[in-house]
Amino acid sequence: TKTDISSINSNHSQYFPQYNKSKNELYFTVRKNKGDHEDLYFSKIKEGKPEQSISLEKINNPLLNEGTCSFSDDGQTMVFSACDYPNSKGGCDLYESKWINGQWTTPKNLGYFINSREWDGQPNLCNQGKTIYFSSEREGGLGNRDLWVSEKDNNGVWGVPKNLGPEINSKLNEIGPYFIASKNIL
Repeated sequence: TKTDISSINSNHSQYFPQYNKSKNELYFTVRKNKGDHEDLYFSKIKEGKPEQSISLEKINNPLLNEGTCSFSDDGQTMVFSACDYPNSKGGCDLYESKWINGQWTTPKNLGYFINSREWDGQPNLCNQGKTIYFSSEREGGLGNRDLWVSEKDNNGVWGVPKNLGPEINSKLNEIGPYFIASKNIL
């Protein structure tokens, strides 16, 4: 069946949709102009149809760039890309926010193991929030942007990311990883 999504479509570029099943909301990135400025938006889904999209004000900074979010299986943890934050390790890093008391918490940088001095972005959180796939320009890659994976240990600390190797990565850009757990497909 077709679903009318005209309530969320706009004249701006919209991409990287992520469904938060526990909240029954669709999140996506909006590029508001021809530059690099992106923000996160979401739309509540009612009776199978998205409502008007809303800026994720608790996360978006009008002067900075936020985009490409992903959620833990329970929908309570969001990881997203953000650029030029004051605590950035490089130009763009991965940040985490938790759903607590009906709102998203202030974003927390995922730290030096996940974030490098280079561009890091486009996360995909899976395995109950214990595995993260992402794209990075960090040293040790096979090309410009490669796909990497990191596992969270029992203490909640992210391990050193591993390059997914030449079976996945090339001399060119690999971006936008998405893992489908039910089919074990990246």
